[in-house]
Amino acid sequence: MWKIVILKCYLCRALKNNIMAKVNFSISHRGDEKQSEILIRFVYGNGKALRAKSGIFVLSDFWSDKKQSFKIEPLTEKRIKDDCTQKMEQLTTLGNKIKSSFIESDGNISKEWLANIIDRNNHPEKYQPKEEKSVKWLALFDKFLSEKKVSISRHRRFLVVKRALQRYELYKGITLDIDTIKADDLRNFQSFLENENEISETRKDLYKAVPESRIPDKRGENTLACLFKALRTFMRWCVINEYTTNYPFPKFVMPKESYGTPFYISLDERNLIYNHKFESKSLEAQRDIFIFQCCIGCRVSDLYSLTRDSIREGSFIEYIPIKTDEEREMVVRVPINDIAKQILNKYEDYEGDGLFPFISTQKYNEAIKRIFTETGITRKVIVINPLTGEKENKPLNEVASSHLARRCFIGNLYQRVQDPNLIGSMTGHIEGSAAFNRYKAVTDDIKSDVIKLID
Repeated sequence: MWKIVILKCYLCRALKNNIMAKVNFSISHRGDEKQSEILIRFVYGNGKALRAKSGIFVLSDFWSDKKQSFKIEPLTEKRIKDDCTQKMEQLTTLGNKIKSSFIESDGNISKEWLANIIDRNNHPEKYQPKEEKSVKWLALFDKFLSEKKVSISRHRRFLVVKRALQRYELYKGITLDIDTIKADDLRNFQSFLENENEISETRKDLYKAVPESRIPDKRGENTLACLFKALRTFMRWCVINEYTTNYPFPKFVMPKESYGTPFYISLDERNLIYNHKFESKSLEAQRDIFIFQCCIGCRVSDLYSLTRDSIREGSFIEYIPIKTDEEREMVVRVPINDIAKQILNKYEDYEGDGLFPFISTQKYNEAIKRIFTETGITRKVIVINPLTGEKENKPLNEVASSHLARRCFIGNLYQRVQDPNLIGSMTGHIEGSAAFNRYKAVTDDIKSDVIKLID
């Protein structure tokens, strides 16, 4: 049964990614009588589109815009048929590269981004290094990514590390060697990551050689910690699979993640949001999604992957967390409470792929902030500045996001039943997870109840 659940979750995510991006081909009418250039229209997100010339010229008499391919079957002359088949393979490869690059990007794409992919596909020789260099670590990184089953967001994080390492090599004029990299190299790489935002202003050549969808912002300790965790995972994989015996991390001090006591909304605040009458139907829908997430406690990536098939026996939501590694795959099973059932019934006739009318996660987070503003939940909370690590007071409606729904679920349960393993079985946390330590700050109500025991 669990294998079927895994397959359904995988197919759902694969289908979602395919829907998000589509490459259309059409023929230009400005060529000569026989040869015409194929034009590209890349459609992504909610109908956004980029256009570009493919640099690939075809025999216009044998092209069909309607089919977006050649009319190969009627062809009898082998030379023409082979040429059309070859050009179709080129276009298919280019289309796949565009969609693959879109999935690996953070969604911040442009005409220049599309033109760069086309140029790299058509003229790979322009982007080859002038000198022969050892590419052992680079080849291993690609093998690691092909074998490691992780969520799309974690896959993107690994790619950020890989590209940053490539730019670091160019910046320092060195070639990293998986067998000899030392703790000093890690410290130097950390310095590069901390200052890459400033380095990019004078070394634009680094981004022409190893492009990003955007120049990195100034990185704080938490971001650095995440990137080095990804690098450590790769290095550990290399050692476990006997590609090297070198493992420099024991002599390297990892950047420290800094998180304060998690803030979350009370059940009264949750119910205030749920019962509020919104004039905007679209905002009402996102409110319903947020409240449903509060009731089942999943991450937003898992929320978006849920379908009607995720409902078991009419009383449980069942899914495999996307963030789960293959080494510790687990099925999360959460009882559906009355509020969640009401929301499910409200959208019973929804005909989309998921449970609800989902929008992009960025727009979902923006909608949540509007929801908190409109319902008047603006109390101050303490947050950690990601760059300075200092504590700051912020209105809740300015910092609210989808993760607050997960905190609402965990925090309110932990107040009542301080059993991390029980709650973890419904959130996807592994047994003994340190994440629950942050929820141990007891409230005044709990203190009062305990004191009554000695009255």
